Amino acid sequence: MAGAFCLSSEYVFFAHVGGLPRAFGYPVAACAVYGVASGRAGILACAVLAGAALYPASAVAPGVALALVCLMFPAATAFAALLIVLPPLIGAREYGGLISSADVMNYP
Repeated sequence: MAGAFCLSSEYVFFAHVGGLPRAFGYPVAACAVYGVASGRAGILACAVLAGAALYPASAVAPGVALALVCLMFPAATAFAALLIVLPPLIGAREYGGLISSADVMNYP
């Protein structure tokens, strides 16, 4: 009941600002909090996978929570999250390497 009141507050709608990828971060976090509060590791695992697919930065906190909740299941979830995140990482290679502090003089 308390979760329904929390999710129906105005804060939920104010947290959806900042661009499309970040808009997915808050529902993933809300799903993860619900999974932790209800003690359901499956919902928490879904939050990790959804976070890895929609906004990879939002998968870190649910992943850590899932690792604390259970010790055997996070390996499978981490592997599935890696499979989801790996294609964009491989596709980003065509943009070149990271810019270091020595390269700053080459750019305006």
